[in-house]
Amino acid sequence: MGTKGETLRAIVVESGDGVFGKLGIYQLSAASVAKAGPPDLSTTTKVGDFAIVFTTNDIDGYTAKIKAAGYPIVSPPVVLRPNPANEVQAREMMFRDPDGVLVNLVQPGVPKRK
Repeated sequence: MGTKGETLRAIVVESGDGVFGKLGIYQLSAASVAKAGPPDLSTTTKVGDFAIVFTTNDIDGYTAKIKAAGYPIVSPPVVLRPNPANEVQAREMMFRDPDGVLVNLVQPGVPKRK
């Protein structure tokens, strides 16, 4: 991970009976963070970006709170794969947290707008 000689603390959280998903949380020393430079707070994405994904049942409510807090919005709530045959579809939005990490919110089962 390019952290040789650095102070690194880590925890990995797993879900499910097998390995259905993992979340690795890493903390570097203050000196390492200072060398990293400012976080990317752009409203675009690039090759190599990653996102942490959460499901919600109130994507519009969270989007309003995220906008009010001033977080950079990468994508407002949209149906990414519209299918006219589906009565319900997932909507998702993406923003950057203060550390520049992409956060993707997904609301499954949203009734199709008529």
